[in-house]
Amino acid sequence: MKSLGLYFGPRNIHLIEADGKKISKVIQFPVPKSETNILDDKASEDVKIAQMLSEQLRKNPVESKSVNMVIPGKDFIIRTFHMPVLPQNELHDAVRFEAKKYIPFKVEELAADFRTFFDKPNKKNLILFVGIKKDILAKYTAMAIESNLKVDSVEYAGFSAIRLLQQANIREKDTCAVVYADPAEDDEVNFVVLEDGFPLFSRDIVLSGYTDEGSVKIEKLALADKIEKLKIEVRVSLDYYLRKFPTRNIKKLIFVAPPEYRVELENFVKDRALASRFVELSGLVDRPGAFSLGFYKAYAASQTKAVVPKVKVDLLAVTMKTKTAHARPMAHALKMPQFNFSMKYVLWGLLLCGVVFGWGLYKRVPAERERDMAISSQPRVAGVAPSASIDEVNAKNAQYIERLRNIDSQLRKRLFLTEELDVIPQVIPEGVWFRDFAFTDKQNTVELVIYGWAYLEDSNRELEAINNFLTRLKENQKFSVVFRDIKMTSATQEKLDNTPVTSFVIMCKGTR
Repeated sequence: MKSLGLYFGPRNIHLIEADGKKISKVIQFPVPKSETNILDDKASEDVKIAQMLSEQLRKNPVESKSVNMVIPGKDFIIRTFHMPVLPQNELHDAVRFEAKKYIPFKVEELAADFRTFFDKPNKKNLILFVGIKKDILAKYTAMAIESNLKVDSVEYAGFSAIRLLQQANIREKDTCAVVYADPAEDDEVNFVVLEDGFPLFSRDIVLSGYTDEGSVKIEKLALADKIEKLKIEVRVSLDYYLRKFPTRNIKKLIFVAPPEYRVELENFVKDRALASRFVELSGLVDRPGAFSLGFYKAYAASQTKAVVPKVKVDLLAVTMKTKTAHARPMAHALKMPQFNFSMKYVLWGLLLCGVVFGWGLYKRVPAERERDMAISSQPRVAGVAPSASIDEVNAKNAQYIERLRNIDSQLRKRLFLTEELDVIPQVIPEGVWFRDFAFTDKQNTVELVIYGWAYLEDSNRELEAINNFLTRLKENQKFSVVFRDIKMTSATQEKLDNTPVTSFVIMCKGTR
């Protein structure tokens, strides 16, 4: 039986129809950009997406009319927190009450679900709480309904993509972090920490940077900058996770990313003293082509019934609704009888007060004990005393944020010359070789010195080849845009293993 997976990516919409694990239909189109400078363009982005989806389905009809939707993390509220072990009939209301501490609006405005994981070391339940505002959920479902599709399930993209690991036969029982990233497609990056298949932590990362020029947004981050930003954000995510779960160390970092970034990402993980694993997804589908994370997320959604993860959160099937208390019949007004003062009424009153006070003390002592245990089990942070006030903690946090900002600023100031240096082997003439080079970067000035030999059995031809090499460097726009002052400082005859060659030095100077 065929099934549909629909992923609303930040740049592209992907819809895939699969028959089991075999893909039968692929539909992809870009998210329409709002053009506020056109006065007659009144349709909202949601309406435009629904219209484009309907048009694509008319051109490429599908057999299945039921769709499993995957939504990016920017629209979700995802929290994990500890709670005491409670009876099942009390757990729902307790989670709903606890969740109010972690969300900036009313729980009643959410379509939400939760899953529990027993934390043996702490002897508590770890709660995974996932919610989405009902109006946002209605917006997505309306786009599908406008295209004559019935929505079967709604999932968070980071959790839905866990199916990709299951299909790739990756089953890590230890705590591991999974990074779903595609810098070239510029899809939302999902950072998910799993322990035996249970999501302990999730964070969503946007790699794009934009600048406004009139009514149009222009992308200002190059691909190399996005990869560097990905590394920085992964470091921040790892540090943030360790502050939240100091006793659950991550054993391995798993990358689901295009294969061309494998070497660079694995070298990055080595610097963190972690084990790494790179997942190849090309073997999961029978459709060759360039890597697309949005494509695979839509494919994971189409496998909702075929591949069921250990933890499945479906916000369409379960919502946390406020339970309406049963109305109690109003008691008839009591008519106080006339009575004479008696000592027994005083004794009964004192006894009642004593019972109420004792009951309050009985309920308060365990709560205070649990509070003291929570304080004693807090992770110790260097420079922050256990008795520190919230202002002291915020001040220390501000110092750490400033340090991270300074580190990020220094990293962004680095000069990348990969493409410029790649020009040299492309333009070097036959008979010319390198023997050494030197590069210096001082303030706003960069200098590249090239040392080499030329051997063509004729000193005049050798000098001609060196001049030809110099001319090609000057004429190459990619190289000369950085190194504008290019000249040969020396060309001399010498012997190399009793063979006469021409030794030369070329000086390339430029400004940042």
